[in-house]
Amino acid sequence: MSNIIWSNEFIVDETRLKVSKCGQLMRFSRGKWKLTNLKPDKHGYKRLSTCRLINIKSKPVHRLIYKGFNPNWDIYNNSRDNSIDHINEDKSNNALGNLRLSSHSENLCNKGAHKNNRTKMKNIHVNYINDTWCYCLQIQKKGFKPVKRSIIMGYGMIPDDYSVENYPIPQELIDLLIYWLPIMHGKFTKHSLIPA
Repeated sequence: MSNIIWSNEFIVDETRLKVSKCGQLMRFSRGKWKLTNLKPDKHGYKRLSTCRLINIKSKPVHRLIYKGFNPNWDIYNNSRDNSIDHINEDKSNNALGNLRLSSHSENLCNKGAHKNNRTKMKNIHVNYINDTWCYCLQIQKKGFKPVKRSIIMGYGMIPDDYSVENYPIPQELIDLLIYWLPIMHGKFTKHSLIPA
């Protein structure tokens, strides 16, 4: 443990804590520092599992890690403009280098396609509208006019053999996405069509 870089001691909800840059957490209990067992909750975020203090148990570990190395940050501010984003989208990776301060909107920009999206691509989906099926592009960000564009691919329902391989996404939509997404999402841009 000698190579692990620990924060200075800090207090959250009357509990003395230290956190490491690699995402570990220690709390002071019964006169000594104890490494705390961290288990993911049903959403994949690690939380304190052995702490008996109800208040601190509600704090996700990534917020505690960020607080440990950013002492002036207000951990009690739960507003939408005070979120912590996992850069690589891995909710269990609480290494300090994987965490950054963000707004709720920016946090949502840094996520992949919704699991129900049939195209498996963020911001582009396939829809059945007015007896036609089409590809739809939609990019929204607070402070920007939404970018929306639909291209009809055929009449009737979405084909039974539908896949992006069988029915490629029109280049016009891809070009719009590649142009607008970095402008609207900035450093939080995350998309399979845009290199990291």
